[in-house]
Amino acid sequence: MAFCARAVIHALMAMGALSDLTFAQTATPVSADKFRDLTMPFDDRLVNYFFGAAKPPTGETVELRAKGPILLHIGRFNRLPTGARVTLRVKTLNGLELARWVTEMDPERWYIRQIDLPDKAHLLEITIVDWAEGGPTERHPFTLILEAWPLSGNSILELPMQNDSRESTDPQFLTSLPPTCKMVSVSSKRVDYIERFSEATLSGLPVGVPVQRIFSAGGYLLISPPIGMAADNKLTIRLSVKHPDDGPYVEVCPATEFFGGSIESLEAALPTHGPNSLWRVELTIAKPLPAAEKTKIWLTRERTFSLFPDEPGWDDVFGLTCFDRRTNFVGVSQTTNPFGGRTKLKVLVPAVGSVPIGIDERAAAEIAILQAASLWVYSCVACRNDNLAVISINDKTYVSSNLYTAVGPPRGTEDSPFEPLDREESLKNFLGNSRIGVGTWSLQYLHVKNPNKEFAQLCSANTSDKTPTLKRVQEAICTDTVRPDNTANIRINFKMRETACGNDPNIVGCRADHELTQYNVRDYRFISQRSGVSIGSGPTEIDLLQAVLHEMGHWIGIDHLTGGESIMTSSLEQARCIDFQTVKVLAEQVYDNNGPPKVVLPQALTLRKKPSK
Repeated sequence: MAFCARAVIHALMAMGALSDLTFAQTATPVSADKFRDLTMPFDDRLVNYFFGAAKPPTGETVELRAKGPILLHIGRFNRLPTGARVTLRVKTLNGLELARWVTEMDPERWYIRQIDLPDKAHLLEITIVDWAEGGPTERHPFTLILEAWPLSGNSILELPMQNDSRESTDPQFLTSLPPTCKMVSVSSKRVDYIERFSEATLSGLPVGVPVQRIFSAGGYLLISPPIGMAADNKLTIRLSVKHPDDGPYVEVCPATEFFGGSIESLEAALPTHGPNSLWRVELTIAKPLPAAEKTKIWLTRERTFSLFPDEPGWDDVFGLTCFDRRTNFVGVSQTTNPFGGRTKLKVLVPAVGSVPIGIDERAAAEIAILQAASLWVYSCVACRNDNLAVISINDKTYVSSNLYTAVGPPRGTEDSPFEPLDREESLKNFLGNSRIGVGTWSLQYLHVKNPNKEFAQLCSANTSDKTPTLKRVQEAICTDTVRPDNTANIRINFKMRETACGNDPNIVGCRADHELTQYNVRDYRFISQRSGVSIGSGPTEIDLLQAVLHEMGHWIGIDHLTGGESIMTSSLEQARCIDFQTVKVLAEQVYDNNGPPKVVLPQALTLRKKPSK
């Protein structure tokens, strides 16, 4: 896969008239740190292209107009066992070929290459031949995507329009066709093209407070009228959408009202969005719904595939991020503060003082903790690459999927040599792939039943000060005792009585101190949208992950924020996602907070916004 820059230079020198041009390409994938620095500020000139007809023998070709340093990123949406052939040609604007590289792409790895072009505009011709059986077709779903970033302010990166039958791959074209939103008696889609994929229970929704639900629904969504709702009640629905990537939500449908006894459904379509767009459905009920009635709505989408077929729900988790690429964190250093500098997180749930919870409830809490940690790690531009690479929940060990790939069990039949210096570099690269701006979805954590056995090579490796990342990870996985400067702690309690924030029934959760978080299960029940399991006996339903994400933000050190959609606003009436404001505050507080922990007063997450005094 690696290319040799020397061979490229020789090829160019052979073209006498072109000897003044210089091309450079990385011999190895760009390191995670360099990648993050180069792509900041995140540029809205990012180019996406989906390969939809890349079958042998000819494959599919796309041509970019480019100048200056750029970064190419090619990989799969789904897991297929076979790779692809990538051919990259550099040409002048009049079509003269200057250089060519051909490589076979590993099916399990992304193709990442930096190209340093001269100051004059050139054409980059990228041809993909996909060897995957049943791979790309002329229709969705696509299995290969090209992402390209300009790496300097002077870089040019454009995807020229070929003809009027433009594919939905140009960011400008993606927003040029308006969505449709209307009430219908029956779906406008053929029955065999759609699937009823989810249901949302309305019983237990708080009265007058919008509640969000996030779904991977592609370019089409049909919401049925409420079943079992009284005629004098009203359900208000708002629909927003975004791609499964960094970016804010865009409204698709304004407030649409359903009354009890309605027979029409709400149908929304996005002509130019991909098959994995994330929808945010906001539900507001006018009057209480008895829990016994089980009032619900059904959601229908076009048939599609899941980005994470083995871990359903992880793609929806990404709907809790909504920042765009127009950030400005150039030069933000990595940190060693209690969040950004810790390799291992130890969680106790439930801690002493909590009401007891069952096995299913504990499993739901563990998943929410892992997902929330994944989102905060992804959103922290100043954290070390190995930040929270290992999480221990009640003595069960979880490791990030990137860590497992880099230093986990050997994949071949024979053990490959474990060279610490080589593994140090690959480990930093892999761990950096869970960071903002690298085009990946939320990081997954894998349960490791016997760490010393599954990571035998790592645990027996001779690490040193020359391999600091490897050394920290080795300590976090292979030993029971981790140095205080390499670990952090969280304790979680479910309370049937007063919390440290008070006894107000409007309090959903409370950050009590540096480690303890309390959840009010007397007035609320916290539900896992993935499994349907709930914790608590209160009459009002709260999304478990949304609450855990907010409280973990306090544990990191973020106070309540105002304005925008930040998950860190003080009430669930407004808190939606990790937005740009949240990312900015996280970067700044992580960067500036290298001293002793600041004094923490209890902070309450409420259901409704408190009236201003």
